[in-house]
Amino acid sequence: MKNRLKMSKSDFQKWNFVDVERSMVIEMKTLEHYMAMSYRMEVVEDKEEGGFVVSYPDLPGCISCGETIESAMQNALDAKKAWIEAALEEGIAIQEPDLRSIPREKGLV
Repeated sequence: MKNRLKMSKSDFQKWNFVDVERSMVIEMKTLEHYMAMSYRMEVVEDKEEGGFVVSYPDLPGCISCGETIESAMQNALDAKKAWIEAALEEGIAIQEPDLRSIPREKGLV
């Protein structure tokens, strides 16, 4: 009888499974793994309050703002890190970026 590992979808998404010569190697995805990924940012100018609002559509609720576009984008990177750290600690599934939604420049793959 084979041993079966029961995992929730959330648990499964956090681990990489590699079958190497009948032995299973399990590697947990880390903060660095997710931070290295190219998540799409949406930047919106706040015409009423001033400044800019930045969000990551693939990371629900991950949103930040800043007075300049540069400060808003830096704050968004800090928010992304905090969001991913909290999700890892709480065992929340982290969606990997939808690469189809990232605009590509002509001639680039």
